Amino acid sequence: MRNIAVFLMTVCLGLALSACDGDEGSSGTPSRGGDTSGGGKPVIAVTIFPLADITRQIVGEHAEVVCLVPPGITPHGYEPNAEQMAVLGRAKMLVMVGGGFDRWAERTARAAGNDSLRVVRFESLVDAEAETETEHDEHDAHAHEHVHGPHCDHGPGGDPHVWFRLEHHGRISSDVARHASEVIPEYAQVFRDNRGQHRQAVAALHREFKPQFESAKTHKLVTFHGAFNRLTEDFGLEVVATLMPVEGPGAMTSGRLDQAIKAIKEHDLKVIFTEPQFPPDAAEELAKQTGVKVMMLDPLGDPNVPGRSTYLKMMRYNLRTLVEGLNL
Repeated sequence: MRNIAVFLMTVCLGLALSACDGDEGSSGTPSRGGDTSGGGKPVIAVTIFPLADITRQIVGEHAEVVCLVPPGITPHGYEPNAEQMAVLGRAKMLVMVGGGFDRWAERTARAAGNDSLRVVRFESLVDAEAETETEHDEHDAHAHEHVHGPHCDHGPGGDPHVWFRLEHHGRISSDVARHASEVIPEYAQVFRDNRGQHRQAVAALHREFKPQFESAKTHKLVTFHGAFNRLTEDFGLEVVATLMPVEGPGAMTSGRLDQAIKAIKEHDLKVIFTEPQFPPDAAEELAKQTGVKVMMLDPLGDPNVPGRSTYLKMMRYNLRTLVEGLNL
């Protein structure tokens, strides 16, 4: 247990430093944040890759979609560099999760003087399970229309990883298509058609994997970060322990490590699922203590990794990895 505590302190320090230095590499030069050349097309800035790829699938070649958070970097506490500030200054539309998850993007756009920016947020989905569909429709009809309006932080229990749930993907793709149609009206029908095709592809992926999870050896799992609760719930799975909750870096404790060890033993689990955006030390130490295998899930994807270079590929990678781990 003493070894785990040492690893815990090291990981928390590393997470704190990465949150402060997220836009720069070890050399001190700005990290890549996507092509920001403009090219004469309307610019749509998006904070994270899953939302960026959904947006790109909908608008196609009719807009330049720029993802602000570089691959391998956690969005928590991210600070845009000067190049990304310039992108936000000229963008026609900003797509973001909303609430406290990526507020830095809207704040940067205001600092860049972009008063006409169309902002699309999905903070109403963070606590969607507590609302009825009618309440959703009424709220979204107003909350997504305004520019630079009031904010809503996700409180305790709020999960900002809204792009993982099937029903939420439908709302996300619909809102992106609708707002893009208003910003670039000459391609409105194209955006609606693309939205429909993308939603069908995501639904087909869920239908493909649903029976595989139903027949898995176990429906319980332990994760490093609380990013996959929504995805696992869609397939009847249960996250029984998490080393770090959804609130973000710095929240991991020795108590959570103890809870994870207890859950692994109680449910006879064979794997712990970690993520590429966070240091692997704590998960690997937990594996040494319990004998479980470490497998990697990716909540954000990476355009530079072939198997996770689009939203659909990222989803397939995660679902396939989960099926494999649950059947060990």
